[in-house]
Amino acid sequence: MDNNVKNLDIKTDTPEKKLYNLEIGKVQNKIDPNNIDLNKYEQKLNEILEKSQTQREKVTNSAIFLATIFPKIPYLLDRTSGHDGASLKGLNWVKDIVDTYDKTTDSHHTKNRTLDCSGFVSWTWVNSGLTIPITEATEKSRGSIGCTWDYENLIGKENEEPITSKNIIKNTKPGDFAYMKGHIGIIIEVNKKTSELVIAHSSENSQGMGITTISTITGKVTKDDARTCETDRIGKTYFETVLHPSYKDDEIYEKLMIQK
Repeated sequence: MDNNVKNLDIKTDTPEKKLYNLEIGKVQNKIDPNNIDLNKYEQKLNEILEKSQTQREKVTNSAIFLATIFPKIPYLLDRTSGHDGASLKGLNWVKDIVDTYDKTTDSHHTKNRTLDCSGFVSWTWVNSGLTIPITEATEKSRGSIGCTWDYENLIGKENEEPITSKNIIKNTKPGDFAYMKGHIGIIIEVNKKTSELVIAHSSENSQGMGITTISTITGKVTKDDARTCETDRIGKTYFETVLHPSYKDDEIYEKLMIQK
């Protein structure tokens, strides 16, 4: 029985959360693609996106949805390979079957499609009406899904900032990206009181979708659901920089934040 879609509109007390009207909760149990009512989740996703007034809100809210409302999606590097951006729209891709290759056993297996880190970011962009950045090399190797470096190249080094820089909390907004070489996530909360960034991302150590909190003072992880997995990231450095994308309606977002 699928009960995860009940009681999701939770009032919150920070300006960012009031604007989004979503609680950043715990990651759900792992998904069983063969025993899930996708229609209910599609309806909730569409409702969330309709209430989001700007592109930045849509990216942030869709990230929160996939990380904490939708059942936990497993992780496998390049599982989005061969997917085009349009087919990531919504949630029906969850039931797709793909062929995977295991190098250790030199064997092929069929599994349900999941998302790696850049696949997760691409999913939020597609469902927010944005175009996925992609190089010719990436398209040949993965299909029409951007890699981590495609997003870094799109945003530019001039809009990349160390996670421990003096003004990082002031300069960072939900919808920005947390980044390190080979890995990317979406910042879903900026906690000014504790000087922490809350990041949704898909990683091997989290066994899929996860939430990681990093101190911008020390640059180290303070909270992380990966502690239940093989690797514990708490107290260690992880994401290194923040990428500040420029959404076309950020001026509207700023006005909404002032009103709140």
